[in-house]
Amino acid sequence: LGPFPIRQDGQLARFELTYGWRNGLSAGITGRYLETTIRPDFSFIPPEFEPDADLEIGTLGLKIDWDKRDDSDYPANGFRLSAQANQAQTLGGSEREYQTGNAILDGYRSFGPSSVLALRGVVCGASSGTPFFDKCSIGMTDNMRGFNSTQFLGHRSVSVQAEFRQRFSKRLGGVAFAGSGWAGDTFDTLADGGSHKAAGLGIRYRVSKKFPVDFSVDYSRNDLGDNQLYIYVGQRF
Repeated sequence: LGPFPIRQDGQLARFELTYGWRNGLSAGITGRYLETTIRPDFSFIPPEFEPDADLEIGTLGLKIDWDKRDDSDYPANGFRLSAQANQAQTLGGSEREYQTGNAILDGYRSFGPSSVLALRGVVCGASSGTPFFDKCSIGMTDNMRGFNSTQFLGHRSVSVQAEFRQRFSKRLGGVAFAGSGWAGDTFDTLADGGSHKAAGLGIRYRVSKKFPVDFSVDYSRNDLGDNQLYIYVGQRF
């Protein structure tokens, strides 16, 4: 049917309890309570999305993280591997449960004192019955720039990204980035829908003299000809 506008409102609470070891390895449990209502802006919701319109969901998850980066704000060398598995259950109305999980690998390498290459790979899976807003998403699960977070959804997704970061001075920096992702019902059929690519440029302004925290502005363009502008604090990954 093409894109259609919706409005999603609700209440969200999250917690995380983690235990860490000296070698950068940590593990823990996560929890989420979500009460959500979805309404069309001025059109209608297609029938396949009606079961996701009013939900109260409780989620418990297990998380493991292996962080060997040299800095958490602006890493220049090292890697980080994180994985999470979640079990979700509706708390009111019709009984419904589903599972989600993902694994994220980030890698960093410096080239001199001012240049860094950052890489990211993401694999995601979601069971049948997962609401559309919790499915694997190009742009939300992986933080890829260039796509609306609900544009390409599926029960499975895989994506890869690369970003080259350059410092021009103590305050000013820039980045060039590109990524490609696949989404579908199974890993075997990911290629059926083709890859979804995007690339762009960004500028960085260092807001602190003591900590490597940047104010970021990125402009991206995807292979469909759509443009996106992102404004945030810190790095995308």
